[in-house]
Amino acid sequence: MTFPNWLGGATRQLKAPSRTPAPRPPLSPGPLEEIAIDARELQMAASSDGRLVWASAAPAGVGRRVALRITGLGTATTFRVTGTTAGSRPKGSTPGMEMEVDEDQRGLVRHVLEHLAGRADMPRVRPPRYRLMWPAVVLLPSGATYMNTVSVSAGGCGLSWRAPRPRIGSVHFVNLGPGRSAVCLRAMVCWIREGQGGVRVGLRFVGGETMRLAAVLEQTRPGAPDE
Repeated sequence: MTFPNWLGGATRQLKAPSRTPAPRPPLSPGPLEEIAIDARELQMAASSDGRLVWASAAPAGVGRRVALRITGLGTATTFRVTGTTAGSRPKGSTPGMEMEVDEDQRGLVRHVLEHLAGRADMPRVRPPRYRLMWPAVVLLPSGATYMNTVSVSAGGCGLSWRAPRPRIGSVHFVNLGPGRSAVCLRAMVCWIREGQGGVRVGLRFVGGETMRLAAVLEQTRPGAPDE
C-alpha cells in the first residue's frame, strides 16, 4: 500500500513549505560514552529538574554525550538513559557527576524510579531510538503536512510539529523516510511537549510497513543508538 492510496488522491492538498529545503543527511548522534549505574544509585541520584547527580570521582566535563546503563533491577533487563554531562556537583561529601537527561528519556527515568518505589510495573524495553532528521508527511484532517523527525525507532518517532496540536491518542497516517526508503505507517500520538525549538510530538507506530522500517534502520545503521 502506498501513501497516495491512503490519502485517497489527496496529494494535491499537501501543505508544502514556501521554499523547498535541500535534502539533509541524518543527524549524527555523536559517540555515546557508556556509564554503568546501579538502580539503587539512580534512586539516590534523581533530581526534580531533569538532571541526575551521582557520586563519581571521574572528571565530569560539560557537553559530553553519555548513556547510563541502568542495572540491578533484579532481572537481566538493562535500560539505557541518554543525556549530556552538565559538569560536577557534589553528592554529599563526595564528588559528583551531573547529567541533563534527554527530554524524551525523562519519562523512562520517572517510570524506573516509580518501579523502584514499588508503585509501578517494570518498564518495557523499547527498540533503540536514533537521532535522525528524516522527512515525514503526516495526514491530518486539514490535509497532508510536511514535517521532520527528531528521532526514529522501529516502534515510533518524535516529530518537529508544524500543525495545530493533535489530540493524545489520535491516529494518523505517516509517510516516513528519505526517497525510495520511505515507508507508510499508521501512528498514534502518545506525547506532546513544548521546547525551545517549538512543539514536539511523539508517535507510536500501530500498523503499516513497520517490518520494512526496521529493515531500513538496519540497512542505514545510523551510528550509535540514542537510547
